[in-house]
Amino acid sequence: MVRALVPLADLCAALGLRLQIGGSVATSVYGVARTTLDVDVVLDLPLALVPQFVAGLEDEYMVEFGAVAEAVTSRSSFNIIHQPTVVKIDVFVPAVDGFVRHSFQRGISDSLEDSATAREFVFATPEDMILHKLIWFELGERVARRQWDDVVGVVAVMHANLDWSYIDRWGASLGLTELVDLLREAVPL
Repeated sequence: MVRALVPLADLCAALGLRLQIGGSVATSVYGVARTTLDVDVVLDLPLALVPQFVAGLEDEYMVEFGAVAEAVTSRSSFNIIHQPTVVKIDVFVPAVDGFVRHSFQRGISDSLEDSATAREFVFATPEDMILHKLIWFELGERVARRQWDDVVGVVAVMHANLDWSYIDRWGASLGLTELVDLLREAVPL
């Protein structure tokens, strides 16, 4: 996974773009690790840089210019595949305002490996991952157990270090108060 992320992160840094790892990779860093088929990242990519971005990826990744341009225009997502490792990376373009934009600005540095020389990446915060996963859980009509289990894992491991006032405030704003309360019941603090 690190091998698949490094060229993307390096290209983003060279282009002055902010890249943030989220999804189950981030919740595995903060909570209970689990296998995943892809890596979710958030990338604030302006339309004007799409040609340079795609050209910078073409040697190592399967990438479609049209899909990238459409995702940037519609503020949605596209995917790339790192050819040497066959790791799929789902790239989400953040909205211009609201919670997604706010959480994107709060990233923190961490690594995917336990070594003093491990490459660091920017990750969504544990609180933001909890909220994002609860959003997906709610959108999936509360049947996506992986989303819920990821959240429970983060709370179980990080509970003493979580900013619950932030989770409560944004949870209320996002209509997730009931799920936040259920989470507190599921993981006694």
